[in-house]
Amino acid sequence: MAFTINKTAELMIIVVDSDNLKGSLSIPKQGDWQAKINYLYFNPETSLQQQNYVAINNVAQRYDISAWPNMNIYCSECWLAGYKLGELKA
Repeated sequence: MAFTINKTAELMIIVVDSDNLKGSLSIPKQGDWQAKINYLYFNPETSLQQQNYVAINNVAQRYDISAWPNMNIYCSECWLAGYKLGELKA
């Protein structure tokens, strides 16, 4: 995995190159963040104990992203849990 960080007074750009993630994140001093992902493979693994807990309690796992900054996301090749989602813009 390789990270590169370039920073100026107005902008920080983080570039990552790994087996499961290739892309960049631009973080301006003001304004929306820009994620440009060339490739993403995300396959969340849940331990057997967590699977049993969810099955027994029938509770969906929730994530709170309300404190995240505004972000524009473009992914040219995205895989999630083994499914190819293809190109995404959000």
